[in-house]
Amino acid sequence: MNASIQPALAFWTDDEPLECVSTLPEVPNVVTFTFQSPTGALFAFKPGQFITLELPVPGGPLHRTYTISSSPSRPTSLTITVKAQDVCGHALDA
Repeated sequence: MNASIQPALAFWTDDEPLECVSTLPEVPNVVTFTFQSPTGALFAFKPGQFITLELPVPGGPLHRTYTISSSPSRPTSLTITVKAQDVCGHALDA
């Protein structure tokens, strides 16, 4: 009997920057952003959990919290859906 070796799963930590891999306009002023880990690490989160993003804007970075809108059953990416009401929503659009 051959014992198969299972690769260790790597999970994302906030030590690693996220990469925005797609944007999806939902309705006017609402966009869904999809992020992935550049190293391919998986995401582990619960429904309703949030993430704080550091957004580079003129005058210095802003830290904003967004509810994760993707399903925890799809751990290869993480999405947030943002309504552009202020500089933060527009900073993500850039």
